[in-house]
Amino acid sequence: MGKENRKTKGEKGENAVLGRYIKEKYKLLEKNWRAPIGEIDLIFQKKNTLVFVEVKTATGGEFGSPLEKIDSRKQKKLAQLADLYLATHSSILRKIRNVRIDGAAVLMKDDNYEITIAENIIEL
Repeated sequence: MGKENRKTKGEKGENAVLGRYIKEKYKLLEKNWRAPIGEIDLIFQKKNTLVFVEVKTATGGEFGSPLEKIDSRKQKKLAQLADLYLATHSSILRKIRNVRIDGAAVLMKDDNYEITIAENIIEL
């Protein structure tokens, strides 16, 4: 699969997950927040909880759950990115009591999306 197709697939997956969180009354704070060390796909707030979301998207032809792609190296990077976000957005901390990192798997089959969300995949 070419780079452009992967990017399109990833954007579709992120948008599907975005819709799921919005439906559950989360407020989107950032999409594709970038730092020198990497990127966080989605950042939400719901009441006093801040949620960082890593989205992994796959098509029906791939093996295993897309969540398996969030290996220990990626988990460490996500924790570092979350810490960096918090350090650079200190004003939001007045409203936040809980922080978590979720993993979202999107399995695409034609125009259908099967979304699995694993909450709190990394201890902060």
